[in-house]
Amino acid sequence: MATEELNSLSLGDIGAPLYCKVHPLVPISIMNLYMRRPEESGKIVGTLLGTVESNVVEIKNCFSIPHDEKDGHILFDQQAHEELTRLHMNANSKEIVVGFFETTSGLNEFTCMLHNFYSSQFKPSINTAILTTPLCLKMDLSLETGKIDMSVSMAKGAYSGFVLFQELPFSLMTEDPQSVGLDMILGSTSGVSYTYDDLISDQNIPANMDSLETALENITKALTVCETYIDDVLQKKKEPNYAFARLVSEALSTTNLFNLSNFEAVFNDNLQDILMVIYLSNLIKAQILLTEKLNKIIK
Repeated sequence: MATEELNSLSLGDIGAPLYCKVHPLVPISIMNLYMRRPEESGKIVGTLLGTVESNVVEIKNCFSIPHDEKDGHILFDQQAHEELTRLHMNANSKEIVVGFFETTSGLNEFTCMLHNFYSSQFKPSINTAILTTPLCLKMDLSLETGKIDMSVSMAKGAYSGFVLFQELPFSLMTEDPQSVGLDMILGSTSGVSYTYDDLISDQNIPANMDSLETALENITKALTVCETYIDDVLQKKKEPNYAFARLVSEALSTTNLFNLSNFEAVFNDNLQDILMVIYLSNLIKAQILLTEKLNKIIK
């Protein structure tokens, strides 16, 4: 289930609320590019790609652009930018350039230079009428504050060569499969962090049943917190929160309600199907390994 807790911002002359969603691939890709940057480069800059539908901007992908800073100016490899943009659009025809990113904190004169460059490359279409200027995503990876700060802003106007930016609220959008991967990387569900070697080899990764057990424990904890809060409200120990009530109502309306016996029957049926799929996949894996070894012996 995608995260839908989004804030809105009324953009003055546009007059419509703008919603920003950032896919987890984007910050992870930026961190990867930052770690692989040349030693002499203090930061990286690049292009953001995504989709715009109605008043929702989804930032789905990104790539870095070679640049050089000299005498207070930034020199971009425009040919690399155009070629990488073309390749990305060939692979993802629905995505367009929605902005740029920079791995520094705060807005400065280089941000204005980046904005001017991408504004010259920015081509709003009918579908992107609400997005008239490129978005600016900032990630501070220096860890000076002990955390990674990220912000999304949009230009509101320019004066004497300077650009006025207004920060936009945004949310990190994750689907269920992405949430599982992020939880494993961050160790947020099990309290265990994994190294790079753990992630590239499945020896230390929890089994499917362990992951299922952890997920059920997290659901149980969340339900316990909700139940405790609702009881406190009914007993007038706490003030009611109408936003929370709406979220609970929406969650219940999208869930099929079963009694305990029916739920156990449906759960066991689905569990047997999952176990069968796991068994067959392991059987196929063993057969492939056996075939490879036989081929080596024959050769």
